[in-house]
Amino acid sequence: MSVRDLTAGGLSVRGLSVHFETPEGTVEALDHVSLDIEPGKTLGLVGESGSGKSALASAIVGMVAGPAGRVVSGEVFWQGRDLLKLGPKDLRTVRGREIAWILQDPATALNPVRRIGDQVGEAARWHLQLSRSQTRARALSWLARVHLSDPERLADAYPHQLSGGMRQRALIAAALACGPQLLIADEPTSTLDVSVQAGILELLRDMRRDLGLSMLLITHALPVVAQMSDRIVVLYAGRVAEEADTQRLFFGARHPYTRAMIEAVPRPEPGRARQVQMTGIAGQAPSLIGPAGGCRYADRCASVHARCHAEAPPLREVGPSHRVACWAVEGDVR
Repeated sequence: MSVRDLTAGGLSVRGLSVHFETPEGTVEALDHVSLDIEPGKTLGLVGESGSGKSALASAIVGMVAGPAGRVVSGEVFWQGRDLLKLGPKDLRTVRGREIAWILQDPATALNPVRRIGDQVGEAARWHLQLSRSQTRARALSWLARVHLSDPERLADAYPHQLSGGMRQRALIAAALACGPQLLIADEPTSTLDVSVQAGILELLRDMRRDLGLSMLLITHALPVVAQMSDRIVVLYAGRVAEEADTQRLFFGARHPYTRAMIEAVPRPEPGRARQVQMTGIAGQAPSLIGPAGGCRYADRCASVHARCHAEAPPLREVGPSHRVACWAVEGDVR
């Protein structure tokens, strides 16, 4: 998919590298990451903690924390524009109005001393130039649309008076109230009780369908992207390990890390209703402060060869719309 094919609700990231300065050294959080989000589709971005998922979301919306964080290289194309080249004013217009971001923890994303209705309507009031009464009406409409009962009462409530699931629904309402074309959902269920996670995912799925949204769904949980995504990008230690359509990835994963992640998903033991089988991934991700050359998964990989330590594998086509960064695929280790 070319950049010019993504002019109506699609987004294209090319060669994105993001670094963060720490007292210990420079963290290379993202290393030349490229991906596409097609119009009206959901791209699942999956990887373990520290893989660079949230850094990617921050870079897309121009919120890489400075001065410690900076975009070192790359392009982020949206509606024919490179977002990384926009000035602060133009970027504020895009953020919230065209691209919305749901943060992963509603308890900290919502201002504890402001009423829910004010927070849901805030971006719409600013971007759409609404009056106070219009803002109130829009907030109430969206609170109802995300299936929160008694919107009038909830609009006057404070965040601590809502349950975790209700706060997350309020965040979704706030994100969608301006009518964005792209929604970035960063771990939207990770802080919620299991009992309410399915309802939030169903809501996001319904909103995408009803509004024709494009969506970037960020998570560490493969079962979540299996339910929600049309296509999946697997991120490991700041690099793309594998990218494929959802069904192809789950039934034909090629990268050793992707296969290990799939194996690590808990599965019920046959004949044991309360027993689950779990297979962990040995070792730990490398430090991203001055990382060694070569494949960043090499120290944990059962298929490792000398070339893996010496040279980083490129992301290559191994099938229809299926790309993998691994020397062991197609017998390329030597």
